[in-house]
This record gives sequence, C-alpha cells and structure tokens, in this order.
Amino acid sequence: MIDKLKQKYPNAFLHRKNSPYLNDYIYLKVSEEEVIGIPNEDVTKEESNLLHLLFPPDDQWEVKVPLSEKEQWKRFLNKTSASVPNTSWENVRFIFFTVLSRETLQREAEEAFLTLFPSESIIIWHSTQKGVLIEPRSVETLKKNELEPVLAAIESDFFIQFRLFVGSFFKVNSELPGHYMIEERSFSIGEQYSPEYRLQNISSTFPFLMARGLVQEHQEWFTHHLLGETFDDQELISTIKTYIECSSNASLAAKKLFMHRNSLQYRIDKFVEKTGLDIRIFEDALTVYLLIVISLANK
Repeated sequence: MIDKLKQKYPNAFLHRKNSPYLNDYIYLKVSEEEVIGIPNEDVTKEESNLLHLLFPPDDQWEVKVPLSEKEQWKRFLNKTSASVPNTSWENVRFIFFTVLSRETLQREAEEAFLTLFPSESIIIWHSTQKGVLIEPRSVETLKKNELEPVLAAIESDFFIQFRLFVGSFFKVNSELPGHYMIEERSFSIGEQYSPEYRLQNISSTFPFLMARGLVQEHQEWFTHHLLGETFDDQELISTIKTYIECSSNASLAAKKLFMHRNSLQYRIDKFVEKTGLDIRIFEDALTVYLLIVISLANK
C-alpha cells in the first residue's frame, strides 16, 4: 500500500515516531505501525476526502501546532485567513510558474528554482506542475531581462523547463491577496494566448487581458501599479503618448512636440526610471499606450 501511495504521490514520506505532525501535511495510518505523510498541496480536496475515508485519522493528529510560514502564506493569499503572515519581509513579489517537464518531481524543480531566487523564498504548489514562488525584495533581486539567460542556464544544467510570470513588488499588507489574484489571472491569460513565451510579466500579458475585457476596478489597478505617479504628470504622459504614436521615433516626436531631442530623451528616461517600463521596447510601449488611452477615456 505504501509503495502505491508513493507512486501516486512522489513527495510522500514515512512519518517517524514522536515527530510532530504539521498542518501542511495530511497523515494516513496505513497500518498499526506505519503512518505516511503527504503534502497538502499534492492532494486535491476530493482525493483528501477519499484518503481520509480509507485511512481514518488518529485523534492524536488533531493536536494543533503553529502554522508553518508556508501555510500562513497559503491561507492568506487564498483569503481563507485574514491574518497577514508573521514575517519580517516588507516587500515581496510573486513568480508564478509552470513546470513543462512532465516527469520532474517537485523537489527537483524546487532545487533548480531556488538557484534563480533567494534561498529564503517560499514555494507554494497549486498542482503537480504549477505553483508560485514568494520572493522578498533584496539587493540580489533580478529583473526580467536578467532572468532570461539565467533561466536558459538552469534548463541546460537541470534539464527542467519552466514557464515563468515575473510579478511586481508589493508591500506585505492586507491588500496583497488582491494583487496576487490579478497577477495570477494575468499569468493564466498569458499562458493561454502566448504559450510560446517562456518568460512573461504584466506588460507582456496586458494586451491579452484587454482583449478579454477588464472591469473598471482592474483598469484602475493597472494604471496605478504600472504608471504610478507618472500618470499625474500630464505633460510627461502627453509626451510619452506622442512619442509612441510617432513609432518611437525620437526625432519625429521632438519636432511634433516643438521640443529639443535631448529634452525629449530626458523625459523618456525619467518615465522609464519611474515605471520600469521601457517604451523603446514594443510590448512595453503597447501596454503603456493602451493604459494611457483607456485612462484618459475614463476621466
């Protein structure tokens, strides 16, 4: 029986006597002497109910233990708990991922994944192939363009292929689950409409989200979190809009704006620095232009 369970759940393990029972595992008493533990994230709700019918839990397992940090984050982001996780992290970002190599075990994927990100990062699995990494902000944080060559090297060394969605950094507070939900949906839409792209972010998926239709609340979210304070600078926004409409031709845009080319370049650099969106790149330029047009239309 144990062998069959391990075959179905590769991350299952034989529980040692006198070891504590943790809340982020389910435990099955498969014989009088043997108890097997399986990570909650490996088991669907239906499977959990069936397993508990086949292997009723012991009363001693009902003893409450402090929630692990991972379980705190899982409940918080899924809105099953309103409590902010007990953490020293001030800002985090979400890296959503899909493991494309079907035969890869979760522990192998985690080992490869954590060579990309700080070791204290937390990985929460949604299924055998999908999950999210929660990364604290640090001096080691890699930008999207810096992740591309590293990801290629990881795939070469570990023979594991990923599809990633790199989120933005947010403050750890009660608003975080809302940010999480929008970025998770963005990744899902990106996988659906552009599966050939192995590394995605809000900018690359936004046009597809637009095509699917955005409610007013979400439009405001994207404007606030992508354009930020620059949207309040109407002169800057007008300059950027004109620059994009001129096919990112600085000379043509400067003439149209009756502005010196160096002054235009200064404004472009200022916008890129404040937003992190490089409008000299097509996908960023498209996202920024759509946001500006939508936001101006809703004023």
